[in-house]
Amino acid sequence: MTSTPPPRPSSPGPAACTQPAPDSDAHTLPALDAEVIVVGGGAAGLSAALVLGRQQRMVIAIDSGDYRNAPSPGINMLPAANGIAPKDYVRRGRAALDAVDTVLRLHDHVTDAQVVRARDEHGAAIDAVEVRVRSGRVIRAARLILATGQHDHVSAIDGVAQLWGTKVLHCPYCHGFEARGGRIVVVHRADPARPGAGMVAAYQALYVRQRLSEHVVFVTDEEPSDEMAAALTALAVEVIQTRVTAITGDGDEVTVHAQGHEGIVADHVFFVPESSAGGAGLATSLGLETQGPSILVDDQQRTSNPVVFAAGDGAVPRGRPQAMTFVSQAQAQGQLAGLWADQDLFFAHPHTPPFPQT
Repeated sequence: MTSTPPPRPSSPGPAACTQPAPDSDAHTLPALDAEVIVVGGGAAGLSAALVLGRQQRMVIAIDSGDYRNAPSPGINMLPAANGIAPKDYVRRGRAALDAVDTVLRLHDHVTDAQVVRARDEHGAAIDAVEVRVRSGRVIRAARLILATGQHDHVSAIDGVAQLWGTKVLHCPYCHGFEARGGRIVVVHRADPARPGAGMVAAYQALYVRQRLSEHVVFVTDEEPSDEMAAALTALAVEVIQTRVTAITGDGDEVTVHAQGHEGIVADHVFFVPESSAGGAGLATSLGLETQGPSILVDDQQRTSNPVVFAAGDGAVPRGRPQAMTFVSQAQAQGQLAGLWADQDLFFAHPHTPPFPQT
């Protein structure tokens, strides 16, 4: 058994199998500051940096401190740490990185990124990545991993931001168990930019009725299809067709305020807001292929640019309709991105022969 997994020729990213070409002007190029830059300090970024640090790669991990799940009281579906508070998860992850002496953590915000020519540690000219952070510093590395997550736009309905992650939830897998048996209201507001969101919300109402509670109300300002209306009726889901104006909460209860209706009292509300990728601006500046708000990646987490990887909520594998936004999935993708970035650097070493092609 070999100590390093060989690169797979089927991958569209050839970087792991190639070595830098000679360049007579290499000595005039800027030197690298690190081997890999990791942008993002959530589950994907922490995992990628840890994989690379444990392989003694020089890593600069840049973390803005902005996490999608920060308002939630706990992260679920992690077998060894189910229910861990997001702040504790991040604290433990940072401690793991701090125990690795080749990882430098930098608290800053990346404002721009581009591919440049630079000089690696062996004096060869290579395609590298240069990022600029808000403090003004410019950092260069041979590989870049974007683990910038997603942002939920929760201001569309008054009051949602204050209750987000506690009484207003978006995922029945992440938080459904905690809402089981209670009074649940599924909320949808029409948005021309998201034509399929109403159907998704109706399916969510059916799902939480089947799996979580007998007491489900669906409030929507879009009329469900006849087939969907029949399914909701068959399961005794009350459908109120009106526009939600606000959601308020005090203590254990939450109230949904809607046009033409008195407050609808519940224990939890499920609402799927519009979201955007945290690294959308960087994807644009790097010219990366995207699908909706997410960066497209292959099975090695490599983007359309062979020196850039992406992992976590802001990355979607080619052929899938959307990103799977679970913490465990982000961890796994971060590990893959770290592993294959490491393999790129291994095969770029002047004393590593190319892997045989079959």
